[in-house]
Amino acid sequence: MIDEEKTTSIRRYHTITEVKNGAGAVPVKTEKGWIHISHGIRNTAAGLRYVINVFTTDLEDPAKVIAEHGGLLIGPRGEERVGDVSNVVFTNGAIATESGDVCIYYAFGDTRFHVAVTTIDRLVDYVFHTPADPIRFVDCVAQRCELIRKSYCSQVPPRGVFTRIQRDKPETVSRQNAGTWRFVCICCCERSEQ
Repeated sequence: MIDEEKTTSIRRYHTITEVKNGAGAVPVKTEKGWIHISHGIRNTAAGLRYVINVFTTDLEDPAKVIAEHGGLLIGPRGEERVGDVSNVVFTNGAIATESGDVCIYYAFGDTRFHVAVTTIDRLVDYVFHTPADPIRFVDCVAQRCELIRKSYCSQVPPRGVFTRIQRDKPETVSRQNAGTWRFVCICCCERSEQ
């Protein structure tokens, strides 16, 4: 008999779990906690969208969520958007191998299935280092710009110098010798036409 029931992954408005969420594969045990591969459903202008997400619970207290990411792990793309039930991916199974690989079996469109392969290390990194969803649009944009800035600023020139994006190899030029190319400054999310 169950004496107490605890909810580990709650629904949140304007996120991938706003309509409902549910269990997926059996949790994967890692050094940092139990990785849960689950599904979430969000209402969009195109109808409901089912996606696969992950979160981590404590090894000693599996009801205690210790890490959640701000996005989805797998979402319907291309042919996965079409089927008996469109815009749906979900999982009920995953296998973690001794070598550290994780095979996530997922269905799409309620008609076919795929296998996505990742590693335990990549799942742990993803769930612990992807920031939480800030909910509000303006905050989401600011968060993404900050992530881009942190990722690329050490690789690109400072503000006011742009990276040419029409070529395979970016070429750094200043505003004065830019010509008629379109440039995107990755550091400050600005667009410029010269």
